[in-house]
Amino acid sequence: RNPDGLAYALRLGQHNAQCRDDYIIATNFDYVYHDVREWFDPTGGRGIGHPRRLAAQAVLNASADLTPQVLLAAINDPGAIAKDTIFQAVINVEQGIWNLTLPACAKCPPSETLVLV
Repeated sequence: RNPDGLAYALRLGQHNAQCRDDYIIATNFDYVYHDVREWFDPTGGRGIGHPRRLAAQAVLNASADLTPQVLLAAINDPGAIAKDTIFQAVINVEQGIWNLTLPACAKCPPSETLVLV
């Protein structure tokens, strides 16, 4: 790869590596190049062999409309959320949606879990 270049582009409105054209999933793995490492991610709720991206895509692809509720369902799906997730956000400036959450950390001792009311 060229450190000064673009490795690949994902464009909303176009078909992007198993995604519909109305959303893009960004992960820590280069899934557009079939990066095998996503299959060995131990942080997912279903463990090794179950990429978190595929769980999120299943939720998104099962919905005709992508609402904030669908997006939250996708990022909170037991197969999609990592055991060490500490911060999540669904933000849409045009619609005035600012949903910031601190999910319960599955790997944290109870004394370190923060709950906001």
